[in-house]
Amino acid sequence: MDIRIVGFGAAALALIAVVVIGLTATGPRSLGPATLPELKRVMLSTGGVGYFEYQTQVSGDAQIALPVRMDQVDDVLKSIVVFDDKGGTGFVQLPSRAPLSDIFRGLPFGPDALNSNAALVQALKGSEVSVNGPARLEGRIVSVVEETEKTGDNNGQITRHRVGVMTADGLRQFVLEDAENISFSDPVLQGQINQALVSVAEHREGQGRTLKIRTNGEGSRTVTIAYVVEAPLWKSSYRIATGVGPGKARMQGWAILENVSGTDWTDIDLTVVTGNPVTFRQALYQTYYVSRPEIPVEVLGRILPRPDEGAVAVDEVASEQEHKAMGSLASPAMAPPPPPPAPAPQSAARLRGERADGNAPASGGFASRPAKPMAAESKEAATQVIFHLPNKVSVMNGQSLAVPIVGRNVPGELVALYQPETHPTHPLAAVRLTNDSGTGLPPGVLTLYDVQTDDKKNQITSYIGDAQLSTLPDGEARVLAFALDQKITIDRENKAEQTIANATLAGGVFKASVVDERTTVYTIKGAPKEDRKIVIEHPREAGWNLIAPDPKTSEMTPDRWRIPVEVKAGQTVKFTVTAQWPREETQQLVDIDLDTVLAYASNAKLTEAQRAAFTKMAEMKRTIDAIDSQIETEGQARDRVFEDQGRIRQNIQAVPAGSALQQRYLRSMSDLEDQADTHKKNIDRLDQQKAGEEKKLADYVGGLNL
Repeated sequence: MDIRIVGFGAAALALIAVVVIGLTATGPRSLGPATLPELKRVMLSTGGVGYFEYQTQVSGDAQIALPVRMDQVDDVLKSIVVFDDKGGTGFVQLPSRAPLSDIFRGLPFGPDALNSNAALVQALKGSEVSVNGPARLEGRIVSVVEETEKTGDNNGQITRHRVGVMTADGLRQFVLEDAENISFSDPVLQGQINQALVSVAEHREGQGRTLKIRTNGEGSRTVTIAYVVEAPLWKSSYRIATGVGPGKARMQGWAILENVSGTDWTDIDLTVVTGNPVTFRQALYQTYYVSRPEIPVEVLGRILPRPDEGAVAVDEVASEQEHKAMGSLASPAMAPPPPPPAPAPQSAARLRGERADGNAPASGGFASRPAKPMAAESKEAATQVIFHLPNKVSVMNGQSLAVPIVGRNVPGELVALYQPETHPTHPLAAVRLTNDSGTGLPPGVLTLYDVQTDDKKNQITSYIGDAQLSTLPDGEARVLAFALDQKITIDRENKAEQTIANATLAGGVFKASVVDERTTVYTIKGAPKEDRKIVIEHPREAGWNLIAPDPKTSEMTPDRWRIPVEVKAGQTVKFTVTAQWPREETQQLVDIDLDTVLAYASNAKLTEAQRAAFTKMAEMKRTIDAIDSQIETEGQARDRVFEDQGRIRQNIQAVPAGSALQQRYLRSMSDLEDQADTHKKNIDRLDQQKAGEEKKLADYVGGLNL
């Protein structure tokens, strides 16, 4: 088995040609018929894409035709590469995705003109033609008239078209259906018709497009074309056979894949890749236009001079003003010139790139966005590994295939895995596998078999269960559970203890070295007839250390210790696991609650003086708590008085003013006010008493030095 650890994009290292995508590019010289390349290599990635590599032999300048599915064109345009070690790439051409109406925009006729011969001739009125047939003539098309004639037996009718042509001899006619050929004299028009027919043929390809790849060079050579497109995710599955030898298990790994590319894979070089590459799509085959602001055309306004009404010399005006007796001869003051015409209402807005209604123009550009990136999620980062099949593979389109990628003996042993959260009393039958293959293995389902030999030396294989294999890097091990082992029974008993050391009470602060210890005693009743190696998964929390058994004999997962235990056939074993959490605690003595203070007062790990101090603090905290209770009682009583006052206020407003009932309510309100005042005074007194007791406590703990 050839297994190579390389990157998915390693083939790109051989790229020596730059690919230029063109829609209407043409070569400098005419080429022969396009050649079809042959699919040679397929590489499928767990990233949900596939690398497809084609090869063909060319000579000199050549054109290669490569059909692709319509839904793959975006990916092909994003990733296509051409390898030509003796030449270069001119362009990669394919039909535009724009509608036919856009393609015909620059032609003198529309798509409907190609529906029939008559429609084309009708669309090209005025064009110069040469007609061969019963009538030979040359001239320009004038008209096309549809005529209906009865058949010879008068049982039906046929439609014919009479075409009028203006010749040098005048207007002549011919029947379009009788003409042998009609040629257009203008070579440009003839080329436009051919271009339109090519466009119609290309757009008729339906769900596919044909890429035309121009390659320039000299002599015979091999050209390789490759691209990456979306492909079904290939899956891995495994088989494990135990009992093949001491401490060994036989592993087979298979890759399951599908060919839905639309093309048969015949004798290809197949590679499957496990990894987590970044993959995405972008709509490169869409046609986009950029919105541009409209600038108004500058038009000079019409000039209309004001009529001249005469003028008076400046010195004459001054002279007349000096001779008042003669009266004022000055002309009336001239009116100010009229204001300039207002600008067109849309001109200023358009110069700013806005619409006349004041809103900004609609933004153009690339409206579509690339599809969400496609990336598989993994619990741990897996090394990208390529499994290359040594033999050629053939897979017809629409078929699936399972191919072997691993086949070897690996270290493996049967164990009993105890997971209390899975089953509280019985362990799981499991196999512990170690990957020593030199490469990582992708995740997959796993089927287990047991191989035994009977008294007659016959090999007997039995199915024993399924398991799940997570990503298995080289050199790591996995425990794969496949069944419940009911021959073994496990019971647990938990104990907890706290140890305090180096405790001090000074400056109102309690400091101590605290160790919490948890002990679990496992009682294991072994299988009646078989020895067992049991792996106990014991809970593990941050900050806790495994004390017993020796941590060197155990393994760790993110939240478990895996502890091995050997149990002989028919034995019952008691096994103890101890974990500790050591830490330094610092607490303000006045903030410790009463229950904790009482616990410290009875803790034998403290000195007698320290326990006596905590006992004294407990008495003082009881006094403070008793005062708090009285304050709460007085507060509740005052609240009830406030509620009664609110009720009586409503009654006072509801009865007639000055009535006896109103006077009664007013007296009750006065009594309630006295009660509320009494409760307030009691609360104030208790608050002062509490503050005094708290000060006593603070002074006491502040003076401790134990």
